[in-house]
Amino acid sequence: MVTTRSGRGTAPAASLPSLEEVIRTTHLRPLLTDEANRLRWILNGPLENAISVMQQPYHDPDTTPGPYCTGQGKDLTWHVVAQAPYTEPKVSSITYMWDEQNMEDPYEGEDDDDVVICRRRHPTPQDKTLRLKASGEFVTVHDCVSAVHPWLMGKYDDLLGALAVFTDEDRLTLPDGED
Repeated sequence: MVTTRSGRGTAPAASLPSLEEVIRTTHLRPLLTDEANRLRWILNGPLENAISVMQQPYHDPDTTPGPYCTGQGKDLTWHVVAQAPYTEPKVSSITYMWDEQNMEDPYEGEDDDDVVICRRRHPTPQDKTLRLKASGEFVTVHDCVSAVHPWLMGKYDDLLGALAVFTDEDRLTLPDGED
């Protein structure tokens, strides 16, 4: 394990393109690294407790994942995957956006024997974009999870509401003991 309080590197990220530039210039989407694929990430609670690390980048029911973070308070130790690149190729920044295309969905309803197309609004979060910049030379696994986890936790109710629209429920809730 690597011990670091911030998970931050020291080199500037200016020499690498952003994820969006890689897509625009190569017409290919960068892939997650094997280290990033080892994460088991649950959107529940603080970052220190929400992520575990599998021994390999695929699920093996015969192995138990280890903690992403150990320690308490200011003495946190992040798993060695925290310093690994998040994508291949390495990038200097990633922009996450709330998918506007999925903010409305059509469904059919009947009215006087005529089929009517209606639209239901999904919950719309206020801050729809997160611009993640590398803390060092490239975006690391820790750069990503330490920025994205609190951003998504701030949208927790919006996410459950949006999922409820697709399952035709008023609002989704987690089973007892999971929220």
